[in-house]
Amino acid sequence: MTSKTSQAGTTVFTYKPYVNASALKYFNEKASLSTRIRRLEKFQSMAVQGGWSDKMRIYEMKLKLPSSAQDWRYN
Repeated sequence: MTSKTSQAGTTVFTYKPYVNASALKYFNEKASLSTRIRRLEKFQSMAVQGGWSDKMRIYEMKLKLPSSAQDWRYN
């Protein structure tokens, strides 16, 4: 775990858990790399609920959206 204090005085903690991919339910090793990364990030965000920056909170919210709404900027 690392921590960083911003200029505004808030502290953001970064957790980097190491989880074996076989521990993930429905993890498909043959899926595309972006799909595997997204699934692992989703698992990590559920497994470790810590203090996040606003950017991470936005990304977490994006992961909770349906896939049709996740990439709305690119359509």
